Amino acid sequence: MTHRYVQQLQKARERLVAHRREMAEIIINTAAFIPERAVEFTEIQDAIKSIDEAIEDEAKLAGTVSRDEDSV
Repeated sequence: MTHRYVQQLQKARERLVAHRREMAEIIINTAAFIPERAVEFTEIQDAIKSIDEAIEDEAKLAGTVSRDEDSV
């Protein structure tokens, strides 16, 4: 179950990374600064970080992270 869930998280992360790249292109190609775009970019990046934490948590639950790495 954990492996399948991690795969789902990784796919979600890949999608968000693609969306972040699209947002970066939009920001670069827009003449005027639009604060909403920056906010959306930040929200996407926060979601990616949250998924990274969830993947790490799943790895810990599965016992794939050593105790030494846990204490760092």
